[in-house]
Amino acid sequence: MSNANEIERIGSELSDLGYSLTSFDQLGLPFDHGLAEELSMAAARGIFSPDAAKLTEHIEKNNMTMVQDEVCLELGRQMVQPVVEAVFVDNPEATQTWGLYAMNRYETGGELGVHQDSVEKTVLVVTISGQRELDVYAKGQTEDDAGDAEQTLLLNPGSVMILDAEADPAHAVRCTEGPSVSAVLDVPALVGR
Repeated sequence: MSNANEIERIGSELSDLGYSLTSFDQLGLPFDHGLAEELSMAAARGIFSPDAAKLTEHIEKNNMTMVQDEVCLELGRQMVQPVVEAVFVDNPEATQTWGLYAMNRYETGGELGVHQDSVEKTVLVVTISGQRELDVYAKGQTEDDAGDAEQTLLLNPGSVMILDAEADPAHAVRCTEGPSVSAVLDVPALVGR
């Protein structure tokens, strides 16, 4: 599948569902295992960012840390920049103005409860290491009224979960094989629209 076909598929799913799962491989990108290992080790040394803790205090969580120290963020930017450039290939503003929010690190069994990112930006969650399950709720359900998940997706190293800015789907995370590290980034643009 060409990169153009993959971007079209992602755009269609985002429009229909509010989310789409892709990967480095599906985007035609190499996954830098050495950089991923370095980033995972840096995230293991990080502490839960006080700013992130405050913003997420209403969300149930255990055995997870949101790391925002500059070393992790710089390594994370190096890891995910090719993804942003591939997904937003026709949008130079998006490729120049995206931001890496945090590196999320989960131990096996760690969880982040049902929540919405509510940043009015497209959110990409790039899995660096480990394995997590992501429950995604139907378009229009909020974190306050989420019933059963519409779909449970398995996220492995190289997975790229994309959450549409307009739909802002509710979602929850469980780590099945840790430690698992993911990069969470915000892009002020929509995919394919």
